[in-house]
Parts: sequence; structure tokens; C-alpha cells
Amino acid sequence: MSFGQKIQFYLQNLDTKKRVGLVAVIFLLIVLPVVLLLSSQRQETRQHASGEQTELYFADVSGARLSTLSLQPGQQSTIALYLDTKGNPVNGFDTTIYVGNLTQFANVTNVATGTDANKFNVMLAEVYDPTAKTIHYARVTNTTGTIIQGVLQLGTATITANVNGTGTFAITKATITSAGAEGAGNLTVGLPTLTYAINIPTLAATSPTVTPPTATPTTSQAQTYPGIDLTTIEKYKNGPCASKTENTCIFDTRWVGNLNGQTVESITAYGKGWNYTINGSTSTPWPNNGFDLNTIPRYANGPCQGHSPCTFESRTILVNGTESITAYGKGYNFDNNGQPWPNNGFDLTTIDRFKNGPCASQAANTCKLDTHWDGTLGNSEVESITAYGKGYNFNVNGSTITPWPGNGFDLTSIPRFAKGPCQGKATGTCTFDTRTITPDGTESETAYGKEWNFRGDTYISTPN
Repeated sequence: MSFGQKIQFYLQNLDTKKRVGLVAVIFLLIVLPVVLLLSSQRQETRQHASGEQTELYFADVSGARLSTLSLQPGQQSTIALYLDTKGNPVNGFDTTIYVGNLTQFANVTNVATGTDANKFNVMLAEVYDPTAKTIHYARVTNTTGTIIQGVLQLGTATITANVNGTGTFAITKATITSAGAEGAGNLTVGLPTLTYAINIPTLAATSPTVTPPTATPTTSQAQTYPGIDLTTIEKYKNGPCASKTENTCIFDTRWVGNLNGQTVESITAYGKGWNYTINGSTSTPWPNNGFDLNTIPRYANGPCQGHSPCTFESRTILVNGTESITAYGKGYNFDNNGQPWPNNGFDLTTIDRFKNGPCASQAANTCKLDTHWDGTLGNSEVESITAYGKGYNFNVNGSTITPWPGNGFDLTSIPRFAKGPCQGKATGTCTFDTRTITPDGTESETAYGKEWNFRGDTYISTPN
């Protein structure tokens, strides 16, 4: 007898009451799972229709939400990850942020515990993995009866911009657990993204955050910037510009920076050198001003050897105190004790960043840098050069020197230069004699016998 025939025989031998009861049981066994499934689907539909049960989002450390982030090279921003439980009690979270190609343009550091993360007393992960390009935060609480809810800062990380680039970083995995009113298990949560842009300013010299007390800024976009005749500035009139007529004084090099705890301005011109100690608006000349460059032993045995008068093409003091000079197509460096580097007198065209930048297409020992400045912008060391009517910037990180995208830009393409030192100059023909950035953030150029000063893109009509 088959299984079906056995069932049929069994049913035929049941009395009516038992037969009805058995049919009812079979009905429940078949229909009840279907009803529960449909109910579960309707519940899930209601949850999604009314939004996620919890929300993750990026914000700054004050809690202000971020969907975009804009930085300049050298700038830093601390990004926080927040969880809004929307009134639901939670007992754990596990989130993974994928930073993607951000690592090509910026450094990710200081991955740290958020201000509310310690409410979850067991830390499972709080780590940045540069290989996987992920930040992983995970914590749970094992304290029975603990209710954790509200807007919670889970973790923070610091982004330091290096070079320009754009992209997004996103939460690719998130689990929020609960044992509260919603029932034990996982709560639904969205996966947000943050779009970032690291934007290169037009030239390394911009420092728009400082306003000098004696400045008279010119704001009209149609206004041109006349510059200041060097022969009208008292300290120059009695120094490097002595005996020069209107708009004919030319500096070879000029650097303003901190030296031995003082702000010093150092100039070379016409084979001689001048130094001034600056204290506010007062410039005090050094006693030996107007000294012949050939009387300085390190110069006489270096860039000035065989040259009288001696002319430097560029001169700057690096962040590490090294004095760096270019002259007659060659480079010379001296440590902060005045001792020459072993390779002094090197051909500029043999230096990779110069060979592929300002010295491209120049023959051996013929490359001339018009200006060369090295200093700190934001939190980064930057090297900035002008030569042959163009500009070049490099990020310096120890022995690693990275060119900025857009290098080789024409100086006339920078609006403040087009209205100032490059006014009336054709593309590729504007040249600066000197360019420096002072400790107070002023960018100062000399060209064609005049001086121009800027704070950011604002022209300063008073001498620096």
C-alpha cells in the first residue's frame, strides 16, 4: 500500500470530529508560515518606507554635517563619523570606511576614538590600514541593561592635503546591533559618502588670512597695481638703489625670513650684499652693508669664483637653514654653519625636478632660475620657482620632492600678476627679479625697478 493510500485509509476510519481537527492542523501547518512571511515582508517594507532605523554621517568635530570637503595643499581637517540612533537603543557598531584614491593626494593620520565611543566598553577595532585603504571602527558593550542612544561620535581621523585631486570616500560596510525595543539583531542603516577636492592655489605665495595694519588694499577688479619705485623706498635709496634713477634699480636676489630669532631682509645687487633687521615697520641696516660678495669666503670659493663683479641669479634660505644659491647655470648649497655641500657647483640641468621643469630644453650650465623661494605654507614645506616667464611649485617632504600639477604655468595667467608686475607683458615674457614670502605671509616681488606686495590676491600699496 502506498503512502497516499495509507493516509486515505486512515482518514476514512476517523470519526467526523477527529477528521475535522486533523484537517485544521494541516491547514495551520501550511498557511501559518506563509502568513508570517508576508507579515515580515510588510514590516520590512514599512521600515524602508519610513527611512532607515539609524543613520551614519560624516561631520567636522563640531558635529556640522559634511557631504563635501575642500582643502588646499598643506591644510588639515579632522573628520568625524557620527551615528544617529533615531531613538533606538544600540549595543554595538562595526563600520569600515574606504578612503580610496585619497591616499594619492593626502595623508590620513590620528585615527582616534570618538567622544561617545567609550560608551561601548569593548573596542574591537580602531585602525587605519593604508594597504587596504580603509579605516575600521568597531565597538560593543557587554554591560547588561546599558542603554546607548542618541547622536554619537564614533571616531575621528585627520586628513592632511598634499597635492590636488578629487574623489570620494565612503562607508562600505556598517553593522549596527540592538537588543532593545526593535528586537535583538541588526538595525538598518544607510551608507553615506563624502566627496573631497584638494585645490591648488594659483601660486604658492598666496596667504590670504593675514591683514597688515598699514595696508591699503585695492579691491576693484578693473584696477591695475602700479607697484612702488624701489628708489623711493628710504632703506633702498640709501642702499642697493643709491645713484639709481627712477624705476631702474634692479635686485638680483631678495629673501625675507627668520634668522637667529630675528626677521632679516637680505638683498644682493650689483655684485654687493645688504642685510636689514626688521622690527615691525622699522628696518635697521647692518654695519657692513654694501659688502662685495667676493669678500665672503664661501662665495669667493663658490659661485663667485672667477666672476667680478659677482651676480647671483637666485638665493634663498631653506626651512632646514641651508643657504641655496644659483649662479651662472649652477647650484651651490651651504649648511647653517656656512660649510659648502660636497657637490657644490652642480649643473642645474642635472637635477631631475629642474630638468623636467624650469630647465627643460636648456643646455648644460645655461639654466637660469629668476627666483627661488623655500618655506612653510600651512603645514607643508614648499619650494617655489619662477623662470623663463613661468612658475613651478614643489612639495618637499624630506628627500621626496613632488611637483604640483599645473607646473609651468605662465605668470601672466595669474590675475594679481597680470594686474601688477606682468601688466602689459605678452605671454611668456614676464620675469621677476626677486620673489619672497615674508614671515607675516606677505608675498613680495620686485621686477622692472618696482616692488609689488600681496596678501593672497589683495594688493598692498605700501612698501614691505
